Amino acid sequence: MFDVLVKRYKNDKDDLLIEVKSSVESPHVRMAVGQLFDYCFALRGDDDPHLAVLLPERPATGVVNYLQWMDVGLMWFEDEQLCTENDWLGTIIYER
Repeated sequence: MFDVLVKRYKNDKDDLLIEVKSSVESPHVRMAVGQLFDYCFALRGDDDPHLAVLLPERPATGVVNYLQWMDVGLMWFEDEQLCTENDWLGTIIYER
C-alpha cells in the first residue's frame, strides 16, 4: 500500500509515512505528495502520521520550498548518508 511506515518513530508515539521516489523532478515529487495524502485518507487512524519523501539526491530549491509549504518532510542521500533539512526528522538520521 505504501513504501515505508515507521511506527512510533518519535518519542514512541508518532508514526511516519515515507514515499520513496527515484527522481527529484517536480512531477515525481508531486506524485509522492499525492500518494502520501491518499495513504493518510485510506489509513484514517486516530492520529495522522507525519509525512516525508525520500529522494536519491537533494532536489532544487523550488521542490524543497513546495514540500515545506505542504508540511511534508524531505530526506535524500548524499555520499551514502541520509540527510534532511527537517529538525523533526533528525531522530531517524544516523550520524556517522
